[in-house]
Amino acid sequence: MTSDAPVFHPGHASPESLLRYRPWRGSLGGPWRGALAVARLSLAGLIRRKLVWVLLAFAALIFLSFFFGQYLLIWAVGQINEEEVRVAGFQRVNPNNLIRDLNKELKLNGSAETFRNLFWYEGSILIVTLAFVGAQIVGNDFRHRSLPFYLSKPLAGRHYIAGKCLAVSAIVLAVTALPAMILFIEYGLLDGWEYFWRSGLLFFGILGYGAVLAATLSLLLVAVTSTVQKTAPLVMVWSAIFILIPRVAQFLAVETASPNWRLIDLWNCAYVVGNRMLGITLDKQPSAGASAAILIATCVCSAVILARRVKAVEVV
Repeated sequence: MTSDAPVFHPGHASPESLLRYRPWRGSLGGPWRGALAVARLSLAGLIRRKLVWVLLAFAALIFLSFFFGQYLLIWAVGQINEEEVRVAGFQRVNPNNLIRDLNKELKLNGSAETFRNLFWYEGSILIVTLAFVGAQIVGNDFRHRSLPFYLSKPLAGRHYIAGKCLAVSAIVLAVTALPAMILFIEYGLLDGWEYFWRSGLLFFGILGYGAVLAATLSLLLVAVTSTVQKTAPLVMVWSAIFILIPRVAQFLAVETASPNWRLIDLWNCAYVVGNRMLGITLDKQPSAGASAAILIATCVCSAVILARRVKAVEVV
């Protein structure tokens, strides 16, 4: 009895070539590339939500007010010899008053206060945005039990956490640091190339301020949403952290005449550290070192909570 299977001899074509099989010659991406994939999927899910675009539109309006405000200031300086000028086609104002309001009140003069104010105003929109998107980024993974799907891949818990934090950091930087850098470049082009050399450290201060916000808010949001997964409770907890506690901290600081009470306000701690990076010294505020210590402790506690939450997930 003979076999019908073909017999291959040396020098004959291999089975792979007969089947037109081409061996894979690539390299594995590794789990850290998986973390980038997690971040990309999280952001892709967010941009499909209309509420996110509405909130980002408000953030864009704040940026545009600074962006065109600098052009308005340069134009008003050129009209300083006029008694009155027409603005927006119907309103007549004194150029000196306009310069005073834009330069002294709003600080649209390219100084560190300009970018400090931009971070502060954009921060109010950022906090609201993170409160509504947090459940979409992490909470749904725990609610719908999709986290074991991520961890069943060649992906460790730390890579999942890193991917989610990268997604939140991208939102934070897009709302704060990116507009500030564009504003810095715009003012340098308007004022002259000397501005870039004169204010070079200010650019790194902007990056540092954005990094502080991104690291703190991303770890904190992912940690909170891993415990409070639904949107409504998350908004309440987030509001308590960034609205209620700051009011209590301000009241205690005023009543006791001790600025150290403001250390319980995480946003104020980031504000103090960010101002120090921009080269601004604040009065009636806790030290930058103490504020930085609070932020580091918050990041460490958030990382520990996340590690325990992810470790407790059963992967089948």
